[in-house]
Amino acid sequence: MAFEAYQHACSIVVGDGMAVALEQPNIYMKTEQHPNLARVVTRAKIPVEIMAEKGTESLDFYDPQQESSSMTPKTNVTSRENAGIEINLKIGSISNVSVDVIVNSTSKNLQLNNGSISKLILNAAGPEIQNECNQKYPRGISTSEIAVTKGYNLNCKNVFHLVLPPWDVNSPDSILANLTQIITTCLEKAERIEARNLAFPILGAGTLRYPIEKLPGIMYEAVKNYSDLNSSQIKDVYFVVYSQDTEIVKVG
Repeated sequence: MAFEAYQHACSIVVGDGMAVALEQPNIYMKTEQHPNLARVVTRAKIPVEIMAEKGTESLDFYDPQQESSSMTPKTNVTSRENAGIEINLKIGSISNVSVDVIVNSTSKNLQLNNGSISKLILNAAGPEIQNECNQKYPRGISTSEIAVTKGYNLNCKNVFHLVLPPWDVNSPDSILANLTQIITTCLEKAERIEARNLAFPILGAGTLRYPIEKLPGIMYEAVKNYSDLNSSQIKDVYFVVYSQDTEIVKVG
């Protein structure tokens, strides 16, 4: 199902006091403070309603089918709370997010200097996180396993390290089903350690070459389905888009 079909139940938090909720079809976000996010939302064709808490900047929203129409500011609106897990989008480095669990996509041998996101996490956490990987998982992990380490210098209690198979044009359905399953497994493991919030990178982007246009919808649906089927103590899930990842933020 395309991501634009989700017109409710998702709140996207974008910086201090600002939020976007998937409510109004054909409305797309645009803010001066977050130009990259506007590109992400436009590229993914995400219908949004702009909301801001009191004291924040004015926000504009527009209909991309009527780009000549004047912008209409919408301010002093409080963010909406949704039942179940609240799904959020952040632009920036996942290494700066403050949550209970940060999810990292890396290589099977758990050498964290492999991969751009993994390198960010290694550099921010410090060498102790690599040492723990080496000691606890000397043989690495498979694509069905999750390695758990402390967060060390990161603003999190734990890091979940996972491995994804590369994209295979001959078996796209099984690859995407595996992505859904690994997200579900992360949520289940987070429940067991009593985590209340997690941050995911956009899994499969970059060198794995998963189709960018499918990833937001797959990830969103995986979390939403988990929330719908479980009485979860998890309150927030963040999808973090690296602001310098041009493969994700550029407009096609």
